[in-house]
Amino acid sequence: MRPKFRNSFGVLLCGCLIFAVTFSACNPFARKLAEGIEAKTMNCEPGSQGGNITLALQNGPTTFNPYVDASPDTYEVMRNLYTTLLDYDYAKNKVEDTGLATTVTPDADGQSFSIKVRKALFSDGSSLDAEDVVFSYQTCASSDVDSLLGDLLRTRQDKTVKEPTITKVDAQTLTVKFGGPISPDVARLIFARIPIVSKNSFGGAVKTSSAREAYGLKTAPDKIVSSGPFKVVSYSASELVLKANEKYYKTDSNGTLLPYLDEIKYLLNLDRKAQSDKFAAGALDACNYLTAEKVKSLKGNNQYIVEDKGGSLHVWALIMNTRYLHSKRLISPVKAFNFAFDKFRFASSKAINRDKLVQEVAGGGAKPAFNIFTPGNSAWFDSSVKTHTYDLTEAKALLMAQGYKYTGNELKALGKELVRFSIAYPKDATAAAIAKQLVSDFTALGAEVRATEEKPEVISNYLTAGTFDAVLIELRPEWPDPIFIQPYVTGRRYWAADPEPESTDMRINFGDPAGKWYDDTQAAMDKAVSLRAISDRKAQYNIVQQRWAEVMPVVYLMSENTMVGAKTSLKNLQSAMADPGMTWNLEVICKK
Repeated sequence: MRPKFRNSFGVLLCGCLIFAVTFSACNPFARKLAEGIEAKTMNCEPGSQGGNITLALQNGPTTFNPYVDASPDTYEVMRNLYTTLLDYDYAKNKVEDTGLATTVTPDADGQSFSIKVRKALFSDGSSLDAEDVVFSYQTCASSDVDSLLGDLLRTRQDKTVKEPTITKVDAQTLTVKFGGPISPDVARLIFARIPIVSKNSFGGAVKTSSAREAYGLKTAPDKIVSSGPFKVVSYSASELVLKANEKYYKTDSNGTLLPYLDEIKYLLNLDRKAQSDKFAAGALDACNYLTAEKVKSLKGNNQYIVEDKGGSLHVWALIMNTRYLHSKRLISPVKAFNFAFDKFRFASSKAINRDKLVQEVAGGGAKPAFNIFTPGNSAWFDSSVKTHTYDLTEAKALLMAQGYKYTGNELKALGKELVRFSIAYPKDATAAAIAKQLVSDFTALGAEVRATEEKPEVISNYLTAGTFDAVLIELRPEWPDPIFIQPYVTGRRYWAADPEPESTDMRINFGDPAGKWYDDTQAAMDKAVSLRAISDRKAQYNIVQQRWAEVMPVVYLMSENTMVGAKTSLKNLQSAMADPGMTWNLEVICKK
């Protein structure tokens, strides 16, 4: 009887294995390309569907509305919820033809583009066509939304802002006509950045307040219709969960519908140190913001891939409030006089020991920064730009030459007023360490300075309203091309805390009542957008960097390296210099 039992067990085991293989190959629960969709095949190593991963965000999304100004955390989430006409490859730093558009053809006039859109669906199964693309672009450019993203679509000629014209031709065709000449390369960058939303779900009418109010954090997940690889299934103050969009249009070369992952869980409100610790403990599958210490400690561990990519795009900056002529007197005239005076900012910059910041705060994983173009942005950075390196003696001499006085070690402005101000910084271990050193450096200069920790939304409100002395923030342009730096220069200008481009405050702030410095800087950037040759664009942006250094409206501090990590159990990883360095291509990442 015993041999018979063994034979029966063997037959049963073989049957189970055959069933398992058959079930795996013909899984009735596998996501498949929906009927009527025109698929786009992605160039990635083929994988299989299934599996969940856990990631983390420093704060979390501030909205699910892709057109409202938001944080880098929000943008990371938006990228996974909404598709674009073209795609941006972070590893290659170039635009790829792997988006919703099948063709993008420039017209002879140098400012119009004809675009063909593939047949696709939204996550709720509704049709995605040219009408939705037109609605998305019109909403983005709408003055009712009034966002940084919309600034990408607007052009300026002779100080006049010109809106784009977006027109539907048929169900799969539209035209985008910019207000002035534009480089095809710049246009492609814009087409890779504007998210596509559902007209019916988002509100339907462009010129209403609903365009700005749509898809807030309190919106029920099932009401947020996505066009990208994932959709929202739950959100709380501590956690965001995305699941695969079953109606997505991209596949791999084997015809497997993307994304491969079934679910992404984001843990929220974890600063860089907390993320690094959780990643090292195995609680996160990937991390975009590892500390230098953790990169060193995890090197050689075969469970992890960790990389120091070197210089990044983001830069820590100290913004001093210069709105001293504002009718509401948002800060005291004495403080504003100091901040608006370029020699005070130059002396402040020379009093800051950036090398010490790099070593003691960033563990050596950073570079000193003196301009909005970071050293890591090798394609556009101008190394000849003027800098204000650390020299406390020279900083004091510069101030005294301009009429400042010292009583003992106390720095006095206007001959009698002690120079005192506060620095607000976001809740973050790196920010706290930088703020601590800034207080020490300014104290050595003779100023009385205190630092206060604030929530991110408070910092944002300070910058918008102008109700602050000085603010420490990390500026993070999305991609290396300077068109994504332009909003910080001639757009919403965090450094001036002033939303009006033609503000008298701003013109006088920088010792330029005629506005020549601002006008020349803006003109250089506007001209660069229209130039076709990269060399010509670079020459224009070098002018911007030089002019920026001459006035230095912001005291730049350091640019931290992009340090990333992921578990080796993940496949199709491609690390990049820009944020999010390790998770930018989640639609093709899968578990081995």
